[in-house]
Amino acid sequence: MNELEKKKPGLPARLTPMQRKFAEILVFNEGHKFAYECAKEAGYEGDNATLRKKASELQNPKYYPLVVKHIGELREENYKKHNISFGGHLTELAKIRDEAIKSKSLSIPPDSVIPSNPEIENV
Repeated sequence: MNELEKKKPGLPARLTPMQRKFAEILVFNEGHKFAYECAKEAGYEGDNATLRKKASELQNPKYYPLVVKHIGELREENYKKHNISFGGHLTELAKIRDEAIKSKSLSIPPDSVIPSNPEIENV
């Protein structure tokens, strides 16, 4: 039995249905919903401050290691399913940038502070 599965005082040995639902809603709505909204949708009750605190705790391995582990597993499963990787994202962003520079369609607000980049200065 690994460390996360050992029974600790006050912690259940497995996820509750609400914890499982929170993790699923959080992962599958990432970037579209705040964590407190996911907690509310999962069935947790309280005002926004209470829900924010609960959502924060649910994502903290100190308080809910099994929930954090499940969130990580769901994310990994989602990345594999959709063939997502950090390196892949960077490569795609670089292609978009290069195409914008090449077609001279790179738009930069005049009051922006931009680090020196010789490729952009020639646009």
